[in-house]
Amino acid sequence: MNKAPTKKNLIAAKKGLRLAQRGHNLLEKKYIALLRELKRAEKIIHEMREKLYKITAAAGETELEIFRELKDSPINIPPYNLDETTVAFDEAFFMWRKIFAAQDELAEAESELETLRLRVRRTKKRASALGNVVVPRLEKQIKYISERLEENERDEKTRFKAAF
Repeated sequence: MNKAPTKKNLIAAKKGLRLAQRGHNLLEKKYIALLRELKRAEKIIHEMREKLYKITAAAGETELEIFRELKDSPINIPPYNLDETTVAFDEAFFMWRKIFAAQDELAEAESELETLRLRVRRTKKRASALGNVVVPRLEKQIKYISERLEENERDEKTRFKAAF
């Protein structure tokens, strides 16, 4: 208790306590909202994985090695002449291009999910710090200052009575 037991410090401590409690409540609400958002994002990623699995299963293993090489191609069109290929090859090419796009979308969503998880952990840590450290410390400080002020008041009353 490094604060002097004065009315000014008591008022400041009470004001700080109200602010800390309000902050704690807001962080708890934010934590709950982030958890809801996290569950929603996990559900979306699960659906994206299912979609990718279905597309991949439909594509099969046709021309897989060629398409893995084409994935890194900066060109959005087939690097071959459409007149010189079969319909099956063309369909497989476009199917794998769709798969690669879905994989990129899934990777981006998973990255956002990790960011959201980090925000959830950080918010929970801050809410816990306020609720378990700051608020109890301020309550203890308020109790100490109040008791000291009451004691000083009793001493003054006693001295005042003794003087008369």
